Amino acid sequence: MVYEETLRRCFNCHTERGVVQAYDHITHRLRRKTSRSPQEIVELCAKCHQNVAMMKQFNVSERALDAVESYNRSIHGKLVRLGSQKAADCISCHASNLLHDIYKGNDIKATVYKENIKKTCHQCHENTNSWFVKVAVHPSLKHDTSPVIYLLGIGLKFALYGSVLGLVFLMLLETSSV
Repeated sequence: MVYEETLRRCFNCHTERGVVQAYDHITHRLRRKTSRSPQEIVELCAKCHQNVAMMKQFNVSERALDAVESYNRSIHGKLVRLGSQKAADCISCHASNLLHDIYKGNDIKATVYKENIKKTCHQCHENTNSWFVKVAVHPSLKHDTSPVIYLLGIGLKFALYGSVLGLVFLMLLETSSV
């Protein structure tokens, strides 16, 4: 039956909860895009995106398989992992206010489609322009895909570890002369 198939799809993200829970959910959705925290949204999306066998059944791209890892490397992912309730989660960028309209990135209806991305980013970033939307939201660490980001990543790691080790060295130097 079509109804059962649709309901089964709903249970990928939702659980059976009853009338009161449904009412709370609907009224909450009228006020906010979703009733889940950004951390819960990322965890929910990761359940499928990190299931490589299932994702390959849907014939997704390598980029989609790496979506959770690359999101976690982004500024949005880092802020969400640190507990931010305002940073963009998966739904912030990949769904409109309808919430259930998530499409593959190359679909003209997708919020992350090349012609729609500026509008999507503008929801949170006022000064969105053509340069802004070129910033990799899901940065790749592969040197052949993003050589600049790859080299910057190496440079920043050297700077971070060099600073920390330098401070430790100075602390040891000062404490040993006492």
